[in-house]
Amino acid sequence: MPTQSLLKTTPPGRPALRSRVASLAAAVLVSCGDPSGAEVVESLPAPQTPRGHWYASEDAGEVDAQAEAVQALEAIGYASGMEEAASRTGVLRYDATRAQPGLNLYVSGHGAEARLVEMDGTLVHRWERAPLTIWPDRTDFDFGYFRKARLLPDGGLLAIFEGKGLVCLDRDSNVRWAYDGPAHHDVGVLADGTVFALDREARVFDELDPERLLLDDRVTFLSQEGEVLRQVSLMGALMRSPFADLARVRIRSKIDEILARRETARERYAAEIAEDPTILERFRFEGDIFHSNSVRVVTEDVAAAIDGLEAGWLLLSVRELNALVALELEGEGATVRWYLDGSWRLQHEAVPLPTGNMLLFDNHGARRPGVRGRSRVIEVTPADGTVTWEYAGAGARGLSSPVGGSCQRLANGNTLVIESTAGRALEVTRGGEIVWEFVSPHRAGEDNALVAFLPDVVRVDPSTVAAWLQRRR
Repeated sequence: MPTQSLLKTTPPGRPALRSRVASLAAAVLVSCGDPSGAEVVESLPAPQTPRGHWYASEDAGEVDAQAEAVQALEAIGYASGMEEAASRTGVLRYDATRAQPGLNLYVSGHGAEARLVEMDGTLVHRWERAPLTIWPDRTDFDFGYFRKARLLPDGGLLAIFEGKGLVCLDRDSNVRWAYDGPAHHDVGVLADGTVFALDREARVFDELDPERLLLDDRVTFLSQEGEVLRQVSLMGALMRSPFADLARVRIRSKIDEILARRETARERYAAEIAEDPTILERFRFEGDIFHSNSVRVVTEDVAAAIDGLEAGWLLLSVRELNALVALELEGEGATVRWYLDGSWRLQHEAVPLPTGNMLLFDNHGARRPGVRGRSRVIEVTPADGTVTWEYAGAGARGLSSPVGGSCQRLANGNTLVIESTAGRALEVTRGGEIVWEFVSPHRAGEDNALVAFLPDVVRVDPSTVAAWLQRRR
């Protein structure tokens, strides 16, 4: 039975790690790695500039180490590629009679760009902006790509560099403004034009663990000019909520789980660590206890359809707690008023539907005998967590994206499924038939042997972009 409630109440960094221990780095990057122990082939380097978070200490070496740990923890990102590239790419299937008409906006691990393409893959528009042209003084951007992009009505774009920043571009990729903070995973716009994005801060919470940095997720609100208006703490919202005791238990369990995984990595890579003992200390990411990965504003129709939710609340997917939570904003803070868990594990992209159900990408909840895939997209009833629909792929391969993953319910009732690590997007019917399939042509990794990570694909109504596209042409 799911848990729920209907209550309405800076020092320089060390040199980059040598390639021979890249697999260890990926193993310890638990926030974007596979908890089963599967290795990620490539990971972004840890940042080397301070974020302004400092901790007093009598020992200067401790200050340096703590500041570096904060920077690394806040900048946790996803690898640019994880799986071997397929030989066939582009649009492999397209049933125009059953697929939802539209354009597709996608971002990819191969570079800092977003593309708007036709259903057959023809390029319509492209935004591109290398991070060092936005923040020329930054030294933590050897490479970067857009983790999430949101299209604006005038052709502008909001784009997140995972754990490193948020940029607002115009339709010609000129920078309107940039936020130099650890934004991550998701960004959106309120009706009044206010921008909101997931953000994070590494802190020591004495009540939970006085000896360890924990990563607190936040929602940051910015003006249309990019000025920070307010920041809302998820930790604070949980600790002042009716779910505080439950949250403490879950957080402690998560810390213990990640530390155990760290010890497994220590044993597995004992030889490398013996040669360079600083390796594990370089990747001190055990504090990623929330890993929120989507945030949605509860609309009037959703609030009317889902008991316990109120319009204007924020719905977050909190991956590491296997939970969906809703925050009521109060003054400068917030309180979690609604909490739901169920059969899903380490989910992404929780989308409330006007029907009263929730759609989400369940990364680890579909382990089945004889099937390699363990991911699925599910539609659940919030009242009791019952799964009313799921798509887990077909055949022995099944659907598999241990990290990332996204989904969108389309106007015709079909569902867009993004299998991020495989670089693949599918449109499937209610009966599970594939009516559109796209495999990324972009590459990553050494010798371009990997398919580029595909964080997100969004189906766009052509009427919403027609005006600015015509002006541009």
